[in-house]
Amino acid sequence: ACAAFDALGSLFLNYSERAMDIRCTCNTELGVDEAWFLQILAQLHEYRYWDAQEILADWLSTAVADMALMCAMHFAQCLKKAGVVIPLFARAPAEIIDFAAFRASRQVDEPAPSRSTLATLH
Repeated sequence: ACAAFDALGSLFLNYSERAMDIRCTCNTELGVDEAWFLQILAQLHEYRYWDAQEILADWLSTAVADMALMCAMHFAQCLKKAGVVIPLFARAPAEIIDFAAFRASRQVDEPAPSRSTLATLH
């Protein structure tokens, strides 16, 4: 998930065709583009790829938007696998997640890796 989010951020940073409204974490309100980013993830959680790509096309050229869609699809898939799903339509306001508590609740007792294992890929 981190690699997909990082790649997506790099594409936005390097190839965005306009300034994006991304606000400080201390701000209590979302910027317009932050809300659109959440909308992209919600669209992807519902497998509405064309709608997500249409939003990306507002920020990026067509060729870059295609790459960004792949990164966003991977990121959305990782979030969904972790149990973080952004609803397309919600009646109640979003709630702020305490990620440390969320992560602690999701941890599963896994056997310790053997000394001969270099890495574990998921």
